Amino acid sequence: MEKLKALTLNEKEDVNQTTATSILFPNEIIQDILSRLPIKPLLQFKSVSKQWLSLISHDPSFPKLHFSRSLATNRAALLVTAYDYRTEKRHFLSAPVDGGSVTHLIALDNAPPCDKEPTTEAQHLNGRPYPKIRKLSFMECVDMRDITPTAIEFMIYSLSTYSWRKVDVKEEDLPIDIFGKDWYLGSIPSVCVNSVIHMMLEIPNKILAFDLMTDKFSTIDIPWDAIPREILTTWFDSRGMRNVKANEPYLMDINGCLGLVCHDRVVERNKMYLWILQDYESRVWVEESVTFTESWSNLSNMYPVDSVVGMDKVLFSIRRISLDEVIVPIYDMKTKGVQLVRFTLSQEFLRSNTMEFGEVRSYVESILPLEKNEEGLHEDDN
Repeated sequence: MEKLKALTLNEKEDVNQTTATSILFPNEIIQDILSRLPIKPLLQFKSVSKQWLSLISHDPSFPKLHFSRSLATNRAALLVTAYDYRTEKRHFLSAPVDGGSVTHLIALDNAPPCDKEPTTEAQHLNGRPYPKIRKLSFMECVDMRDITPTAIEFMIYSLSTYSWRKVDVKEEDLPIDIFGKDWYLGSIPSVCVNSVIHMMLEIPNKILAFDLMTDKFSTIDIPWDAIPREILTTWFDSRGMRNVKANEPYLMDINGCLGLVCHDRVVERNKMYLWILQDYESRVWVEESVTFTESWSNLSNMYPVDSVVGMDKVLFSIRRISLDEVIVPIYDMKTKGVQLVRFTLSQEFLRSNTMEFGEVRSYVESILPLEKNEEGLHEDDN
């Protein structure tokens, strides 16, 4: 009987092994399944087999497929920055769009405070790696409002070569009188949308656009209703005291379209206007009004800062409401409502009263690689 049982067990093992080795899924099915997974389990599955490791790490088409499906399934998250004035550390945090606990990602020592961030923001690095983008660049233009320049240079810094290059542009090719006194870049940061850097001209009320693909300049007229009334405030900088517009419109990326935020008379109307350039070629602007359910002043004068990747939602500036909780107002363009989304600071050091929360941006996790160019330098080829 014991011998019979042993044979039966051996036979079962043989059957199981035969079954396991006979069930082989085609690469297409495995790729289809793995491309739908979040980043964390996907990276863990690299250790399942050599086949899966090769697919995830070495198949050039897989990262692009995974990223496109992440966008399609609204797998976005929020990136939050915070600065501790006691330790002088800048913290980067991640949080789900619908609220919940905040996850700490990384900390930088001896970092500048949140209110001293460079004016060149992440969008200038073409933040999200859309397939149409071929290089990572940002622009510097020297503002010389109070002097009459004899020359002006536009410089591009490219991460594909890690170097600056001068933009070869002639005065007659510029859409504005660069040597005149009828233009001023203003103090509001510019934004890069679809590989075009857009800079708000305070004088006149136009947008200066520079195409990174063609190295060409153009201008875009802002909607007449977005031009603010004159409200001046005193500002101190390296030039001394001067008056600037306190209600100057500013630019942002709204779901891959150029957006213009108009907060003129928001205190009076308790309403803010977003203008979206839906038809870039024909310069067609569409107005979106955001009505607040309570006084805008009671909401700490919140401003739009970014849109949620793949969703018709706009993020407003982050606000701390207690030592262990922050909120991010999110405007839903479909329901026309503003929701105050709450986030919990679960780690003790984040609950310090010296911690100040700065930026909040939307992102999608990706395994898209930085490929090398002919000189051996890394380049975004996505």
